[in-house]
Amino acid sequence: MAADWSQVKEALGEVLALGADARQAYLDNAGLPADVRAEVESLAELETESDSMFEASAVELSREFVDDRGTMVGTMVGTYQIVSELGHGGMGSV
Repeated sequence: MAADWSQVKEALGEVLALGADARQAYLDNAGLPADVRAEVESLAELETESDSMFEASAVELSREFVDDRGTMVGTMVGTYQIVSELGHGGMGSV
């Protein structure tokens, strides 16, 4: 059964207004159906993650996308083995 979005919206508003310590107690006592509670917990977690994302510097956020130099060396691609990097630029490595 799909979560009742009116319940999700209401409960999420309550949860986000609370501090992190009080959220679990609220959810334990709210009497929400399991699917609604799961959706509220999932959305609250995403909210927390998005807040922390804006605290990181642009360098930290891009490191996993840009700092891949040499990570494929030694990897087999079919019958071929990558032995070295030829070049590196804004869109990746060759």
